[in-house]
Amino acid sequence: MFKKILYTVIGIIVIGLFVTGGILYYNNKILKQELKLSTSREKAYIAEQDSLVSQSNLFQFTIDQLSYYQDSLNQKLLEKSRELKLKESKIKQMQYLLTESTKTDTIITTDTLFREDVSLDTTLTSKYYTLNVKLEYPNYIEITPKFIDELFIFITSKKETINPPNPCFFIRWFQRKHIVQVIDIENSNPYIKFKKTRFIEIVQLKK
Repeated sequence: MFKKILYTVIGIIVIGLFVTGGILYYNNKILKQELKLSTSREKAYIAEQDSLVSQSNLFQFTIDQLSYYQDSLNQKLLEKSRELKLKESKIKQMQYLLTESTKTDTIITTDTLFREDVSLDTTLTSKYYTLNVKLEYPNYIEITPKFIDELFIFITSKKETINPPNPCFFIRWFQRKHIVQVIDIENSNPYIKFKKTRFIEIVQLKK
């Protein structure tokens, strides 16, 4: 009887050790992942401040972390993804680009265009477009347009049938599928239209 109780106690202790070990291993794995993400974010923030604007490190967040950190750009991206009704579980990447384009053109004619008292320097502004105009006696014209644009880019994944989908919904369940990546681009400036886009993922074939 005593041996039976002893074996039972030892069995419970062994099972407890296995369970405890499994929990510790899982927690350690999670902590390592969080440390890796935290280090990656820290490096990305530093690079964002110090590196060239044309080059940037990739931030790594979970959706929950993205919601938690009160960063204005992060919140903009989240709000835009919800406007587009994108499933959070399907989002692979979020990208934000703020661009500004400007150019000054000057015209000086051989003829007198303005009276001596003409000297105009004015700016027409809207949210995404600014136009500065300068007119000076006798024949000087300067025009400087400026466009500001916010680009929101979202990469999501979804399953599609490899062959054309069957009209019958039930049969489509059994058709072979593959995962495709879909890119949504939201352009905030109504004056700028996309003519053509192309995104390429480089795939390394296994040798």
